Amino acid sequence: MSVVARSNLIPGFSGWLKRRRVRAAERERWVAQQREHQALVDPVMAGADFVSWKSFYDGDVRRRGDEVTLGEIIDGEFCWRIIWFPTTEVVAWPFRWRDERWHSTVLGQSYLRSPHPSGKTLGPAPLPEMIFSVGAAESASEGIRRLGSASTLAELCAAFA
Repeated sequence: MSVVARSNLIPGFSGWLKRRRVRAAERERWVAQQREHQALVDPVMAGADFVSWKSFYDGDVRRRGDEVTLGEIIDGEFCWRIIWFPTTEVVAWPFRWRDERWHSTVLGQSYLRSPHPSGKTLGPAPLPEMIFSVGAAESASEGIRRLGSASTLAELCAAFA
């Protein structure tokens, strides 16, 4: 007996089946959207000079000094902050998603000391740790001047080359 034939025999089954198909289609759309955005983020992450804050700061102890924010740009899926360090380095790192609604993850919360998540909600996905070395500038004011009207990471790298 097929599913269609069964749905006529069991009261309410056809309504449940329709709702199930709609929910399954919505989930597939959401998963496909997450895969699409991850495909946009992965190549950017592959080109990063540093893949963690620890590796960046451990690379040179002088980086732990007073950094100066030169500006912010929006490129691709990220909003980037451009920073000048006293080591004359200029770096860029993402400080937030361009649109957090497109990069979401399921967050579980445990209530009443439950060992398993009791409640689930959608929240923004964590930003990947990646730092791009853009170039060098002798001072923060020179960095601001060279930053000019750069609006992408490629233009930024060209300005500091």
